[in-house]
Amino acid sequence: MSDTIADTIRYLLWCEQLPPEKHIAELARRTGLELGRVADILQGRVSDISSAECTAIADALHIPEDELQHSNFVEDAVTCGDLDMLKENLRYLIGTLEHGKQVQLATYLGVAKGTVSRWTHDDQRPRRTYLQKICRYFDLPADTDLEKHPIFLYDLPMNDQTRRAWLHSRIDQLTPETIRALFPALERLLREE
Repeated sequence: MSDTIADTIRYLLWCEQLPPEKHIAELARRTGLELGRVADILQGRVSDISSAECTAIADALHIPEDELQHSNFVEDAVTCGDLDMLKENLRYLIGTLEHGKQVQLATYLGVAKGTVSRWTHDDQRPRRTYLQKICRYFDLPADTDLEKHPIFLYDLPMNDQTRRAWLHSRIDQLTPETIRALFPALERLLREE
């Protein structure tokens, strides 16, 4: 399974105004697939999905199965002007900031706070040098292109607070057996020195 199919699934769920952090649970609910399997599919960790899984996902998203397998909904939306990838990525990233941190971002970039706001709400676009700095500020991989990669579709923890919440939610979802199996490694990793 390619990232394109995962992006298509996430994009269609996003179009329904479903937040990225709810994509896995909602798709599992709609399809009857196990949460772990849906997580693997949405994170592109599956090389192939069964015909039954593809049918269930297509039905859950109300699209023909062949469109799920062969269309790139994200690219199509960008091409026809229905999606401004950069603006959505900036809205997503800046939206993850804690109250008052937008000023800190503006200071880091060397721009006025109003400039950052115009990037997300108006037609003003940041210069390429600012895009690279924004990627660094949010600890994104160096090769991230905010104009091409749909960051806004993914439930990525972007800062210490969201990373902590992400870890907490994942730990809360672990079965007792999994916790017992993982605890020795986590205890070694998190041991206070």
